[in-house]
Amino acid sequence: MAVANTNEHFREIMISREMFLLDINTDKQAARKEGLEKGLEKGLEKGSVAHKTSLNTILRSRFAQVSDATIAALEAINDLDVLQNLVVKAALSDSIDAFEDCLKTAQKSTAKKTPDKIVSEPATEYKAPKKAKATRRKP
Repeated sequence: MAVANTNEHFREIMISREMFLLDINTDKQAARKEGLEKGLEKGLEKGSVAHKTSLNTILRSRFAQVSDATIAALEAINDLDVLQNLVVKAALSDSIDAFEDCLKTAQKSTAKKTPDKIVSEPATEYKAPKKAKATRRKP
């Protein structure tokens, strides 16, 4: 009877140990996921700040007058792809008016994107290939 009691006690210890390890593993996974999300947010924020700084520098060095409204509009954009495209447009635009036209277009395109943090969009709509027609062979 002492052996049965010892085995039952050992079984209870092993079960509580497994539960403890499972809890630790779950906590580690949650912490890892939270860390990845925070890291991604921080990276996106740094990229956004870098592009906005580049835009500000390019615009002020190329054009004598940059309106506060233009700077405010740039600050409101947080989409990295849009900001990157605007950096190129700022470098290549002939005038501040031409850049502001590009900025208005960019604002309209970002307003259409309702979900926050869009990672990618499909380039084109998928179309299923046409089935080949069956042909009869001559005997």
